[in-house]
Amino acid sequence: MKKSNNKIQSSQTGPQPPKRPLSSYMRWTADNREAYKKKNPEMSPKELMSLLGKEWNEQSNTVKKKYEDLFAKDKKRYEEELKVYTDKYGPIKNKKKELDNGEKKGKKTKKSKEKGSAKKKEKD
Repeated sequence: MKKSNNKIQSSQTGPQPPKRPLSSYMRWTADNREAYKKKNPEMSPKELMSLLGKEWNEQSNTVKKKYEDLFAKDKKRYEEELKVYTDKYGPIKNKKKELDNGEKKGKKTKKSKEKGSAKKKEKD
């Protein structure tokens, strides 16, 4: 893999795919994080995000609508850029979620954990 302009590019797949749109909540958080951080300098990042989450839930529909409209506009942009990208380079492969055999990674279920412990016992 080549590294250029602080972005990792795969020489086989072409340039980086378009970035997904920020949700309305994440966009609002990005716009308001610094103000809340200045008001509450003693808060840890986790506590600050918890506070922002509570504040977002208390926002009026007017404020939320503004951010939801921004999200809708950005989503449309993303879908258009993604279509151009996939037409030119093919579908985006999510390496994090797929195993070599094509199965998707996910949380271990109780059954899969039991199978794993049964295999360990067989080895012993």
